[in-house]
Amino acid sequence: MEVEKNMKKKIVGILVCTLLLIPILSTTVVADDNNPPNPPKIEGPTSGKIGETYTYEITLTDPDQDDVMFNLEVDFGDEIIYLDCGCGKSWQNGTVIAVSHKWKNTGSYGITARVEDASGEWSEWSDPLSVSMLKSKPYLNTPFLQFLENHPILFQLLQRFLHL
Repeated sequence: MEVEKNMKKKIVGILVCTLLLIPILSTTVVADDNNPPNPPKIEGPTSGKIGETYTYEITLTDPDQDDVMFNLEVDFGDEIIYLDCGCGKSWQNGTVIAVSHKWKNTGSYGITARVEDASGEWSEWSDPLSVSMLKSKPYLNTPFLQFLENHPILFQLLQRFLHL
């Protein structure tokens, strides 16, 4: 009888310990030491003419030296483009990506970008690269201009007469 009581106490003790330990043992602790990527660095022309295509180099870096960056957003001030590495690949730390854009309207624009790493963390938006787009001057090729090109003295007289 005494042995039976001791056995019941041991079984209850084992059950209580097991019930207390199961939540502790089944909890997985994941340490996330990931930092978001650095804001991309943008380099390229700071002025141009509308209707022409300009290429900008965007450098991607990560403070953790991670070689896994998947998505890039570039805001040209008149359009945002989204790029992904594609085919399950990733951009490596220090990758330079060439991105081209053509503005349709004159004005001043700020180009900014941000990148996403494999942990789904986005960088802050980069500092803007200021760009000014000027209106393209159409080339006028009229018979009158051709005439003036062939008669430079007459052209000079007209300039003086019209105060150009």
